[in-house]
Amino acid sequence: MGYLMARNLANHRATHFEQQQPLLVWNRSRQKSEKLLHELGDRKVAIAQTVVDVATTCDILLISLSSDDVVKSVYKDIAAALQARSLHPPDLL
Repeated sequence: MGYLMARNLANHRATHFEQQQPLLVWNRSRQKSEKLLHELGDRKVAIAQTVVDVATTCDILLISLSSDDVVKSVYKDIAAALQARSLHPPDLL
């Protein structure tokens, strides 16, 4: 389900918002992200190395995960990264 949502969102953004950055995607199975990148191209999709990269780069996250344990694990990583960032915000100058 997440693959199809990401594909539709990336296509929509590219069609309606030409100056936007590519959709940043991450998947626990990197092959799925690479498949999407191969299908749509780097103008529409960019692959994040980790879920933390997505959480600290993006303003909006759409998450589709398979089980409660996976949700808890991923959200734990995201929460820790955002907590660390709030304690040590990036230097904006």
